[in-house]
Amino acid sequence: MEKDTSKWGPHVSSLSPPPSVLFYALATTRAAAGGFDKQYKLEHELNTELAKAAKEAGIKTYVLTSSAGAQSKFLFWIPKDEG
Repeated sequence: MEKDTSKWGPHVSSLSPPPSVLFYALATTRAAAGGFDKQYKLEHELNTELAKAAKEAGIKTYVLTSSAGAQSKFLFWIPKDEG
């Protein structure tokens, strides 16, 4: 297990032979992440980076698992008391 998320993309890109499927299921709350910017980095930027790395590695299927409590009409960056 690598705790440094900056190493995840390069690791995925270097898999040889590449797996046919990559599953991604990392999520956090704003409070646990330490604020909106850190949550956005984990839930959007890291996901995008890993999807690109998977494509570069030749991985054909990228599966993103979202929160069981996610609501399609709710934007995650709007606090509940404002949404």
